Amino acid sequence: DLTIILCMPIPHKPANTEVGIHEVIKNRWSPRSFDETYEIENDKITSILEAARWSPSSKNSQPWRFLVGKRNDENFKAFSSTLSGFNTEWAPNASAMILVCAYGNPVTKDEIFDSGLAVGSITFQIYSMGLFAHQMAGFSKNKIKELFNLSEDFEPLVIIAVGKISDSTKLVKDLEERELAPRTRKSLDELM
Repeated sequence: DLTIILCMPIPHKPANTEVGIHEVIKNRWSPRSFDETYEIENDKITSILEAARWSPSSKNSQPWRFLVGKRNDENFKAFSSTLSGFNTEWAPNASAMILVCAYGNPVTKDEIFDSGLAVGSITFQIYSMGLFAHQMAGFSKNKIKELFNLSEDFEPLVIIAVGKISDSTKLVKDLEERELAPRTRKSLDELM
């Protein structure tokens, strides 16, 4: 009985922190090499959105709104058609994409800030489930509004690619180099 183990270049990129932080935060990062065969289950999508639902918000207004597309469904195809730049090369391999919008009349910085908190909850929930997320601002917000007939009450903020990480050699050379590069951050002194 022979077992063959394939060794793929899938980087583990823990943060080089100045002090101890939670493992989910330390090990979370945003890959581009997604497994194009992995099908995410509906209950995992529900869990991801439930984490966002319990995010903090000013006056408990909960101004975030989500639209989910799973690979090959109409929403996913529509999201993919709005992507720009190098996102068009790797994001369609994700298992799902989640559009996050701020909702308000009008949408103010408060709604955008609170929606960002929900995105943080989404990101950490995804990682805690053994999956990965990559947030993208590189998409046409106008095309999203047109495709989904969104009123002025909705401000598209980000599309989050979700899935299992895969072999980085599947990426074009420039993206593979970025995938394998060490993670860096400004020092705490630069942020205070």
